[in-house]
Amino acid sequence: DGLIPSDTTWEEVFRQVKVKGKIFLEGKLKFKKNDPFYAKISLTPFLGKENTYVALSIQDLTLHKLTQDSLRETEAKLQRITEAMPGAVFQYLLPPDDKQRFLFISRGAQELFGIEAKKLVEDFDLAWHLVHPDDRDGLWKSIKLSAKTASWWSHEFRVNLPTGEMKWLRGNSIPEPPMPDGST
Repeated sequence: DGLIPSDTTWEEVFRQVKVKGKIFLEGKLKFKKNDPFYAKISLTPFLGKENTYVALSIQDLTLHKLTQDSLRETEAKLQRITEAMPGAVFQYLLPPDDKQRFLFISRGAQELFGIEAKKLVEDFDLAWHLVHPDDRDGLWKSIKLSAKTASWWSHEFRVNLPTGEMKWLRGNSIPEPPMPDGST
């Protein structure tokens, strides 16, 4: 957690600055009796008449680190909640050009579609091509109507899994307000 390895002295760090030029260090810093805090230190060499000096600036990163830690905890909690839900949780984007895609889909997609969530995010067509041909038109119209009216979306449709099994699914979603580019 320290700024420099325990087997390195500040004198060695200053020598490195003189050779390498500007360097940055990040870690915990403690001044005498004060509590340690996260800091970023910039060390910049400059030449005097007879010596090379090192300018040092310290930036307190404590709030930034606490915010990052809190964000990681919140993301982990959201991940646990999402993975515990039956089915799949998704975030779907419908841009004006109608090239629909998943921005996010939980691991439950594997059970629903027989395809890894990561692959569905990379290629939405993998999911769309599983939709039973007789259900695609109705599904598409329901999605477009929900996007146009910003109303609750709910639709039942069939999917043909890669294993050959057919499943009935019900999708539910609440659209967010349209984005500046018209995407929903």
